[in-house]
Amino acid sequence: MRGTATVTVYPNYVAIFQYTAPTNRDAGTVGMAHRQQPAREKPGVSYGGRSIYTTFGLEGVTNNTGFTTRATLLKRALDWVWDEPQAQIGVTYDGLKATFKATLTSNIAGVTGLSYRWDFGDGTTFTSFSASDTISHTYAQKGSYKVRVEIMDSIGNHVVAGKQVFTMMYLPLVGR
Repeated sequence: MRGTATVTVYPNYVAIFQYTAPTNRDAGTVGMAHRQQPAREKPGVSYGGRSIYTTFGLEGVTNNTGFTTRATLLKRALDWVWDEPQAQIGVTYDGLKATFKATLTSNIAGVTGLSYRWDFGDGTTFTSFSASDTISHTYAQKGSYKVRVEIMDSIGNHVVAGKQVFTMMYLPLVGR
């Protein structure tokens, strides 16, 4: 169908270049990239290769294609390939309630965390992707839990971080 904004989903591929025009298909996607991405359900990767496929060559890059220069196009592609995001989880406690904050760093300047999925390690349902890097969770009982977060960064790469947390029940101190 011409003129639709639907994007065909290909597992493990992300659209990295789009060119907007009224008759485009797949939201004008003209470049796709692939790398095996970690997830909370599968935190490691077994394949380190990365590839980018485009439907045009650099000879077609001019000011009216949506990219200002060939250098801009190449920088965007290489940033995606070279991006190695890292993440950490910070936690503060209030009895059985824990507040978590995820921090993302990248070796590429300007890359930020875009969305976050949390697993609190206590058997509760995983959260869906959200734009907030901070979330609170109240545990049903004191104990030790493995908390994990999956972060998608602003250029489409994922990273998973984990932290062991220990909750405790505070008892009121009664004295004379």
